[in-house]
Amino acid sequence: MACRLPCAMMPLFQKLNRGMALKILKAWYYNSDGATIVEYGLIVAGISIACLIAAFSFGDSLRNVLEVLQETLLSVLDF
Repeated sequence: MACRLPCAMMPLFQKLNRGMALKILKAWYYNSDGATIVEYGLIVAGISIACLIAAFSFGDSLRNVLEVLQETLLSVLDF
């Protein structure tokens, strides 16, 4: 039968009785300390995807606007 626990944890759980092992696993399962890190990561990923979509959607039109602005400035400044 394959072990479902990480290999590093097996010796610890072999030494503990079943009740104590279940208490440790339940405490680990209900621990939410790392949840905020995951949430921040999802927010950053969502913002990154939105930025990529905006860049690919509006990239050509933004380039055209900047080229017109460049031509206008060059003609005004007589370069």
